[in-house]
Amino acid sequence: MENLKVLLSQYRELTEKINLSLENDNYDKLDELLNKRGELIEYIDMLKYSQNEFIKISEEIGLAILEEKLNIAFINKRIELKNNLNKLNKGSNVNKTYNKKYSVDSIFLNKKL
Repeated sequence: MENLKVLLSQYRELTEKINLSLENDNYDKLDELLNKRGELIEYIDMLKYSQNEFIKISEEIGLAILEEKLNIAFINKRIELKNNLNKLNKGSNVNKTYNKKYSVDSIFLNKKL
């Protein structure tokens, strides 16, 4: 049980670091932290423990609250990035339309020049 507590504490620390990286838009570090977190989850899954032990330790270290906070941060960041992409696409479309209106077509060129 003590080993599970240590691993869940490490998981909590990684989750906090992920949350900070997400808030600071540090996506390079975010990818690395998520990979470490995934490896830690796999290692925790290999341990033998009861569901009650897991729940008790998770409640002691406030893991559920932190997970919910991270989930909300991911959703908000995704919405923000999606809005930014939509603005970029609109700007690109406006730019293309503007340039298309004022570009000279080869049909109207005078061959006598």
